[in-house]
Amino acid sequence: MFPGAVVDAGGAVPDEEESTYVVFQTVAASDAPGVCARLESHGIPTEICRRIDAGSSPQVDIKIREVDRAAAEEAIADQGTQDDGSAEEDRERLIANWICPECHGQKLALLPLSRGARCLRFAWVLVLLIPFFVMLVLPTSPAPDIVEMINRLPDWWPVAWLASVAVLACVAIIPTRGRRCTECGWRSPP
Repeated sequence: MFPGAVVDAGGAVPDEEESTYVVFQTVAASDAPGVCARLESHGIPTEICRRIDAGSSPQVDIKIREVDRAAAEEAIADQGTQDDGSAEEDRERLIANWICPECHGQKLALLPLSRGARCLRFAWVLVLLIPFFVMLVLPTSPAPDIVEMINRLPDWWPVAWLASVAVLACVAIIPTRGRRCTECGWRSPP
């Protein structure tokens, strides 16, 4: 199954249900995941085999079971007639795999954080570290009223501190960053 084991052109492909695998298509290596996903969405198991004689652009053979050839040809022929949103899924899959959807090069880089996001992350680090800093400085503090004020804090303040750290972590760290292609200049939508 995709992304099945990649075998050499001369290597043996394991049989599935005593069926022999045959070369169905030879495609560019960057197009192979999309073709395999299309075939497997129709229930056709696939294997990818690297071509040794590949020239400047890497080519791979897509192998399928011999008994599935007619269904595979039909699945590929139906690809242009159906508009099921698979183009958007393919685009998202390419971006998730750090491949530019425009030039198909694996040249995506993260966009830098905005100033507001950097400030938010800095605030999160401060909120995280302030109690530890206070605990280190408190014993050496010459002002007894500051020590007494900290000692009078309610017992639930560590829970509130943990909750604020967790909320700030979710807001500051979890959101995804945009990506851009270093080769063609494509940028992901914000």
